[in-house]
Amino acid sequence: MTPPRELIAPGRLISVGGIRTAIINDHHEAFYWWWDSQLKDTTLFHVDGHSDMKKAYVDYEINSAEQYQMLNIANFICPAAYHGIVSDVYWLNPHSEERRLLYYNKPKTFFSESDACSKGNYKYDWDYLDAQRINTGNGMIVPLDEIYIPEGSSLILDIDLDAFCCHRKETLSFLPLRKEDYEGVLGFEGRIDQTIKALAQLPRPQLITIASSQGDVENNCYVPPLIVDEVERYLTLHLQKLYQ
Repeated sequence: MTPPRELIAPGRLISVGGIRTAIINDHHEAFYWWWDSQLKDTTLFHVDGHSDMKKAYVDYEINSAEQYQMLNIANFICPAAYHGIVSDVYWLNPHSEERRLLYYNKPKTFFSESDACSKGNYKYDWDYLDAQRINTGNGMIVPLDEIYIPEGSSLILDIDLDAFCCHRKETLSFLPLRKEDYEGVLGFEGRIDQTIKALAQLPRPQLITIASSQGDVENNCYVPPLIVDEVERYLTLHLQKLYQ
C-alpha cells in the first residue's frame, strides 16, 4: 500500500498569490516538487548563494519524485536538466558583485551509465556545466534588465534563503569583497528587496520552491536558525505583494 502523499512529500505547501509554493528545508527537496509539477522544458530562475549545479552520481536511475533523496543540496539541478524538467537556467546570487546574474542557454548535460550493479541496475552519472567555469562553457553574465523568458515558457522560481542571509560566507560565490570582510547575515532585507525588483521583470511563475537551508542545524545549515523565520516571513510577504 502506497503511503499517503502528505507523508512522502518534503516540506509544506502554501499559496503565494495563488501560486503553488513549497517551503522546504534542504534544497534538493525542491526536486520532488519540480518532478511532481509535471512541468517540462521549464526556465529555472535560481536565487541562491551557491550554484547547486555540481555533478550528480546515483546508484539507480531516478524515475519518481520520491527519489529526490538520492540527491543532495549541491547537485539536484543536474538531474532535473537531464529529465527535461529544466531547460534554460538563470542563477541570481544577491551576495555577488553587482548581483551577478548567470544565464545558461540550453545547458549541455552529460550522462553515462557505468559500474553494472546486481539485479541489472546501474550507476548513473550526470555532469552539468560547472557554474563556476563561466568562461569555459555556455554560461554567461547578463544584466538584470536583459532577462528574457520566452513567451509561453513555464517558469519555476527557486529560492534559497541563504541567498539573502548566510552565516557560512566562506561558501558563497562571487563575493564583492574579501570573504573575511563580507557581512552575509545582516542586511538581508535589502537583498530581498533587490531580488523582488528583478522578479518583477519576469512572467508569473507556475511553481515556487523556497529552501530554508537548516539541515539538521549542525550540518548543512546556512541560514542562522534564530532568524530564519524572520527571513522567510519578509520574503513571502513581498512575494505575496508582487503576485497578488
